[in-house]
Amino acid sequence: MYDLILHNGVPVVSSRDIAKKLEKQHKNVLRDIQKMIKNSMVQIGAVLFESDYLATNGKTNKQYLLTKDGFMLYMFNIQGYNDFKLEYINKFNEMENIIKNSSNNTLHKEVETLRQQVHLLVDNMNKIMNVMLPVLENKPTTPQIQETIKHKQPKKRLYTTKEISEKYGYNAHQTIRALIRRNIIIKTPKGYGIVPKYNGIGKMVSINGKIYIRWNEKGKIFLEKLFMHN
Repeated sequence: MYDLILHNGVPVVSSRDIAKKLEKQHKNVLRDIQKMIKNSMVQIGAVLFESDYLATNGKTNKQYLLTKDGFMLYMFNIQGYNDFKLEYINKFNEMENIIKNSSNNTLHKEVETLRQQVHLLVDNMNKIMNVMLPVLENKPTTPQIQETIKHKQPKKRLYTTKEISEKYGYNAHQTIRALIRRNIIIKTPKGYGIVPKYNGIGKMVSINGKIYIRWNEKGKIFLEKLFMHN
C-alpha cells in the first residue's frame, strides 16, 4: 500500500524510496545522510539504520532505513518538498495506528495458534507411545500396530537456505538479507526465525545452541519463485 516497511516492528522508509520520490540519485541521498550523521552533536543511530539490499545484478548495495523521526530529521535538513514531507509523516502516523490497533488481535491469534500446536503435539506423542511402548517392553504387538510400524511414513526432506539459493547464483547471506527486508524472516539473538504468517513453509531447528531455518517443499518453491522474479 505504501513505501513503508517494518523493521523490528517499527515502520521505516528506505533511502532508495526517498531518492525515487525526490527524483534524486540514491548516491546523493546516501551522501546527505552520512553528512548529517557525521555533523550531528548527538547519537542518531536509533532513528537511522544502515542496511543493504540485493540489486538486480546480484550485487549487495548499501542503503539506510529511516524511522519517522529519522525521516523528519533528514527532510527538515533540506529545502522545499513540503507536500512530500507531510505525505510521509501522515503515512508513518497511519501505519503506527494500524500496528497499535492490531497488536492485541495479533497476540490473540498467535496464542491460539500455539495452543493448537501444543494439542497436536500431545496427540501425536500419544500415538507414538502407543506404537513404541509394546516394542520397548518386548510385548507382542497387535496386527494394527504392526501394520502402522511397517508403513511408517519417511521423514520429509528439509532444505537449507544455501542449497536453494546457490542454484540461482546467490549465497546464503544475500538470501537471508533479502528475506529480512521482505519481512519473511527475522533476526534473533540466537539466529534467525520465520515470521509467524510464513510458518507453513519451513521451521526453525537448534544446532549447537544456534537457531537455523530449514525449508520444506513449499518453502523451497516459495524461495525459487522469489529468485525467478527478482
